[in-house]
Amino acid sequence: MTAPDIARFLAEDFERLLTAEPALLARCRALDGRRLYLSGATGFFGKSLLALLGWLQGRGLRFEVSALSRDPQAFLAREPWAQNLDRKS
Repeated sequence: MTAPDIARFLAEDFERLLTAEPALLARCRALDGRRLYLSGATGFFGKSLLALLGWLQGRGLRFEVSALSRDPQAFLAREPWAQNLDRKS
């Protein structure tokens, strides 16, 4: 499975989760206007969290994510979907 397929799969899973728990998005509104720091962002769990945060941004939540990576350019080359995230440069 390629990186874009993983992001799409996770987005579909998040949509199913929202269908099962409609109040989820309202609970996540607490992130609006916040700054988040994500350590381990390019690892197995970190990529899933980044995909979730991107999905939330796609639903209108606005927050800044600073993600730690040893080699951000290599990560973005491997995971092109992550380039769409609102992030601090």
